[in-house]
Amino acid sequence: MQSFRWNRQSLLPWSWPAHETVERLVTAPALRERIERIARGFAGGQSTYPAMGLSWRRGLFLFGSPGGGKTAFGRAIARLLTWEHYTIPAHEILDSHLLEKALWDCTRSHHRVVVLEDVDRMLQRMETEEFFELLDHAMERIEGIFWIATSSRPESSPKTQLVRPGRFDESIRLELPSSALRQEILMNDFVVPFFPTLSDDEEKLLLELVELTSGLSFAHFAEMRALAARLKLDGREAELWTELRSFIQDQIISSDRSGGLSDATENLKLRVNEVDARVLTAALDMTDVLGALMEKTVGDALLEQSRENPSEPKV
Repeated sequence: MQSFRWNRQSLLPWSWPAHETVERLVTAPALRERIERIARGFAGGQSTYPAMGLSWRRGLFLFGSPGGGKTAFGRAIARLLTWEHYTIPAHEILDSHLLEKALWDCTRSHHRVVVLEDVDRMLQRMETEEFFELLDHAMERIEGIFWIATSSRPESSPKTQLVRPGRFDESIRLELPSSALRQEILMNDFVVPFFPTLSDDEEKLLLELVELTSGLSFAHFAEMRALAARLKLDGREAELWTELRSFIQDQIISSDRSGGLSDATENLKLRVNEVDARVLTAALDMTDVLGALMEKTVGDALLEQSRENPSEPKV
């Protein structure tokens, strides 16, 4: 079983780490059970689908915040089916010709999980009808493909065209970890490997971290595991709580782990887009005038100071 990532020159192979079990990929028990149920149902339908006059394929549309588990979900499906896993990233798809090539390269054989990563961005680069025509042709070309489309911005995706029988049969929203799950992750991944027992103060710290991690994604917890491993290798286990707290605070300040705009900036952007262009131009002109006025005011003040104190060095 292998994993590949498509680009315009080739298919890049990715290894499957031995530790990457379905349980490690998908931490939430309810979601893991759902994935297992979907995979078993699809695998058992190889004869049922054709008997009903249908092609043997399945599609899911996954959406949610960056780091919420969309990639892990697709890899877990491939793990359970023991099929090859192919990802088509949106940044490689600049037009419909590249999409057609990517779909052809990734569907040359059956028993594959094919993931359209950030499908909303792909749709922005071509006509919607053209996108779905190419997708339908690819889906009809070969059976035994499990299709997944992902999006961090579902509002930009035509869900009524994506989510329908024969394309992506079901949409699943991937939520950020709940308070109970965050406590379980922190206990299993950070307390048990470091401390045989917890003092009263450390138990309070644990509960505090559960609250502080509200809003963090599964990807954040994976990064925290890497941080904890480094501390353990360096013999700095005593610094665990301090380092974790610092990491969490940094993530809260940065807001978006993918490097995008924070919610506050996005809201400002939307408000600006609603303003008449003439008003925006006037505001920019006024900003220039205020800037020039400020420079003149500061310059005059420095000049006056230099006249009053000629012995002091000029700035």
